[in-house]
Amino acid sequence: MVLFEKILNQNPSFKETIYELGWCYNELQQFGKALEVFRRKATVEASDYRFVYERAFSLAALGNAAEAVKDYDQVIRWQPAFAPAYSAKAELMKDQLKDVAAALQLFIKAADLDTGNAKNFYWAGWCCNELGQPLKAIPFLTKAAENLSYRALAFSETGFSYYSLGNYILALDFLTKSDNIRPKMELNLFYMGMCYVKQGNKPLAVKKYNELVLLESDYAISLLNEIKNMK
Repeated sequence: MVLFEKILNQNPSFKETIYELGWCYNELQQFGKALEVFRRKATVEASDYRFVYERAFSLAALGNAAEAVKDYDQVIRWQPAFAPAYSAKAELMKDQLKDVAAALQLFIKAADLDTGNAKNFYWAGWCCNELGQPLKAIPFLTKAAENLSYRALAFSETGFSYYSLGNYILALDFLTKSDNIRPKMELNLFYMGMCYVKQGNKPLAVKKYNELVLLESDYAISLLNEIKNMK
C-alpha cells in the first residue's frame, strides 16, 4: 500500500492505483480509509465499474446503505451480467434494509448469472424460508449443498424447510446430516429438539435441550418451554 500511495502522490488521478489501494483497504476491513481513497476520483465512467463496486462495498460496510444501493445500481446498469453486484446488493437489502423479498430476487438473479456460486443459492433458499415459502426454498438449498463449504448450512436450512412443512422425519434427516458435518450449531440443535417435541419424543427433546444448555445457548429456554408444554 505504501507503493500505491507513492504512485498516487506522483499522479493523483491514476485510476487503476486508486482502485487497487481502495481494494486493499477494503480487504483489510479499513473501510473508512478505502472510501477516502475512492473519493479522490470525482468522476467515473462505465469502464470503472469495478471502482464503483468497491466503493459501494465500503459505503455498505460503513452503514451508508442508500449511497451503496445507488452505486450497486450504477454497476448493474453498466454491467448487467456482473453477478457480484446483484449478490452484494442482495446482502445489503437483507441485512441492513430488511427487505427480504427484494434480496431474494437479487440472489436469484446472481445465481442465474453465476451457477457455480453456492452462496447465492443458499441465501436464496434462506430468503424463501424467511418469507414462508419452504417448498420454493428446497431446490435452491439442494443446489447449495453441492458445494462442500455450504453443505452443513444448506442441510440445516433444508431441515427447517421440512420442519415448516410439518415433515418432521425429513427435517430430522437433514438436520442430523448437518450436525454430522458441523456439530453444535445452536439453531440446528434447537430445531432437532423441536422435531422431537412435535413427534412426542420427550427424552430426545430433553437431550437436545441439555446440549443447548452446555453451549449456553439462548435457544435452550425456548426449547425447554416447548418441552414443558408436551402432553
